[in-house]
Amino acid sequence: MALQVGELVFFRHAVIPRGHARELLPMLDELLAEAGVSRSAIGLVAYGRGPGAFTGVRISVAVAQGLGRGLGCPLVGVSSLLAVAGVAAREMSGSRIAVAMDARMGEVYWALCEQVHPEQPIQILGEESVLAPTAVALPADWTDWHAAGTGWAVHGDALLVALGRAPTQRLDNALPDARCLLPHALEAWRNGALQSAASARPVYLRDKVTG
Repeated sequence: MALQVGELVFFRHAVIPRGHARELLPMLDELLAEAGVSRSAIGLVAYGRGPGAFTGVRISVAVAQGLGRGLGCPLVGVSSLLAVAGVAAREMSGSRIAVAMDARMGEVYWALCEQVHPEQPIQILGEESVLAPTAVALPADWTDWHAAGTGWAVHGDALLVALGRAPTQRLDNALPDARCLLPHALEAWRNGALQSAASARPVYLRDKVTG
C-alpha cells in the first residue's frame, strides 16, 4: 500500500497469503498517521484491478470501492501487470519489459510494457492477455528487453523457447508494488480518466478464475 502526499510517498509492502481484508485498512491508517493526515484528506484512490488471484483482486476492488464511497472521491484502476513492469523498470532500469505472471492452469498473464517517454509512466503495448507460455511473442525490434514476474520463475524455459531470444535481465520474483500505481493515478487525474466507486471492476482476463 502506498500514500502520496505532495512529493512524499509513504508505503508498506507485505506478502499476505491470507487475511488481506483484515490487514489493508489498518495498514492505511498507519500510513495516514505517518504522513500526519486524515482519511478525509484522500482525494483519489488507485487500486490494482488485476489480473491476478481471484481473491486478492476482488478484495482490492472492494476495499477501493468502500473508500471511494465513504470519502466521496474518484478511483483509478491500474493493471497488476503494469505494477510489475514498474518494479522491473525501477530495479533494472529497463524501458521495455515483458511481464509474465503465473496464472496457474499452465498459463501466464502476459503483457509487453514500454516507457516511451521518461516523463510518462510505463504503458502496455497492445493488450494484456492470458495464454499458454508457448504462445507468447515479441516485436521484431525488441533487441534489448527485460523480463519480470512470477511467470518467468514457473515457466521460464517454455517462454524462452517460444520467444527464441533471452532478455537482457530477468526479475523472476517481481510482484506488484503499490508505489508503481502512483504515476498512473496521477496521469489519470491530469487527464480526467477517473472512475466512480460504482464503476470499478476487477479484470480477470478469463472466465474461469482461481484464488
